[in-house]
Amino acid sequence: MTKIIRTLVLALFAALTSVAHADQGSFTNSGGSTAAGSGVSITSNVDTPAGTLTLNCPAVGTGSCAGGSFTYLSNDGTSTIVPTSLS
Repeated sequence: MTKIIRTLVLALFAALTSVAHADQGSFTNSGGSTAAGSGVSITSNVDTPAGTLTLNCPAVGTGSCAGGSFTYLSNDGTSTIVPTSLS
């Protein structure tokens, strides 16, 4: 009897796992600006969710950058993404 219950629990778990959904945090942008020279700097207006995405990566050599910053701030102030470490 326990084998049947175990099989049913595993089948139920498999069925519920396929229904689970997690938001992947996708963005839709509406243009912006990009600059390269002494590193890379990108500012983009995001349509969904409305806000501004900024990336700054200072040059550390020819053709490479490291560190810098990445931020996203929604227009209504409800969403902010500011990583504590970029590598």
